Amino acid sequence: MDIIVGVAVGAITELVKYMVSPFTRHISYLVHHKRNANDLGAQMKNLGEKKEDVQRLVSAAHMRGEVIRVVVEGWLKDVHQVQSKETELQNALEEISKGCLQGGCSTHYQVGKDAKCMIDEVKKLLNKGETFTVVSDPSPLPPSLETLQTLDFQVYGSTKLAMDEIMNALKDEHINMVGVYGIGGVGKTALMKEVVKISKKNRMFDQVMMVTISQNPVLITIQGEIAEKLGLKLEQESQSVRAGLLLERLKKEKRILLVLDDLWEPLKSLEEVGIPYGKNCKVVLTTRRLEVCNQMKTQSNVEVKILSSGDA
Repeated sequence: MDIIVGVAVGAITELVKYMVSPFTRHISYLVHHKRNANDLGAQMKNLGEKKEDVQRLVSAAHMRGEVIRVVVEGWLKDVHQVQSKETELQNALEEISKGCLQGGCSTHYQVGKDAKCMIDEVKKLLNKGETFTVVSDPSPLPPSLETLQTLDFQVYGSTKLAMDEIMNALKDEHINMVGVYGIGGVGKTALMKEVVKISKKNRMFDQVMMVTISQNPVLITIQGEIAEKLGLKLEQESQSVRAGLLLERLKKEKRILLVLDDLWEPLKSLEEVGIPYGKNCKVVLTTRRLEVCNQMKTQSNVEVKILSSGDA
């Protein structure tokens, strides 16, 4: 009989433990909702610092032209999502403290539970972030310059003359803006691609970029394309703020060549885009109209003429 009673008591005790443990956990979500949110905030601070470290490595890798590892990009995206969720949770906690939210205990409980669950998620992200000693891989080697030249560019009398004039202007320390003009289809873009290749090959500049403008240019799009080539993320919507950030980033380079291809109308100013015209930055613009060059105040203008009948 005693054995039976002992077994029964043991079974009841285990059952009570099984039932009480979850109940206690759920009560703690309600009672300790504020403490859970504060603990989450402390963990988020650590995660934010780790994100900045990883982002610096990623930015440096972009500058070197390397390919960012997929696992790193995924981690940064997950961290961004967690930061957004934590901001919403902290806002809810603030509203609770003001007595603005309806729901009483149920709201306190939900905040406490979400915060506790997120702490575990944040710890996993922190542990994963600690493994990122390397965030990128070398980019695939492009075709050799010689191969590219034979594929898409042929030098004729008129184009050779124009190229020589452009290269001389780029070497002139007193010239910061060059205009390249000629009728549509004459080969201005192909010519400038060749100039870009030669400039890179001869290491004339630390950064060489070519951006297509075309009709009805959208300055935010132009800013984004230049920033992308620099490994800079412009998440701001304000055109002037983006221009300021881009300007500061470009000023860090010693010598820059920026080609603005297919400009139909003059830009109000390069500064509104975020281009530090002068000193460390040379700008070459291509257009169909000499008038655009004059309005942009180019210091040297090069005409790309149609081919002679013999070259054609």
